[in-house]
Amino acid sequence: MWTSFIVGVIVIIAHWKIFTKAGKPGWASIVPFYNLYVLFEIALDSGIKFLFLLIPIVNIYFAIKVCIKLAHRFGKSTGFGIGIVFLGFIFLPILAFSDAQYMPFDSYPNNMNYQGNMNNMQSPNGMNNMNSMNNMQNQNGMNNMNNMNNMNNMQNQNGMNNPNNM
Repeated sequence: MWTSFIVGVIVIIAHWKIFTKAGKPGWASIVPFYNLYVLFEIALDSGIKFLFLLIPIVNIYFAIKVCIKLAHRFGKSTGFGIGIVFLGFIFLPILAFSDAQYMPFDSYPNNMNYQGNMNNMQSPNGMNNMNSMNNMQNQNGMNNMNNMNNMNNMQNQNGMNNPNNM
């Protein structure tokens, strides 16, 4: 009995700290229903989506999605988010008391979701990061192809053949 109480207090303290790291009031973590609204606001950038928790089956999907997105918002991996799903009483305090910084929705590259569509996103060096490596071009006009068979046909911006062709 005391163990459950202690774990519950630790999780409440962890939520309080996570809320304050995200710029939300810490007291919101102890107000029923409002804490879910704020948690969805932190993780999914839309607090009203917490109402999906009232729909059977859909609530499981959204509960898992919130945990994974919460991890992403603090710069953690999807695996860490799965850890929050299954062992929240361990992973939430780790998230709360680590040096992880909250990344608001606006700070994502090109205002896209962390795990979202990687097509046409650009890294700081100007290279396009695409799931399909074929026909990817950098700012110099060079084609970077993953398929070695197509290397003979690759040309630079001046129309000259790539000297690396074998």
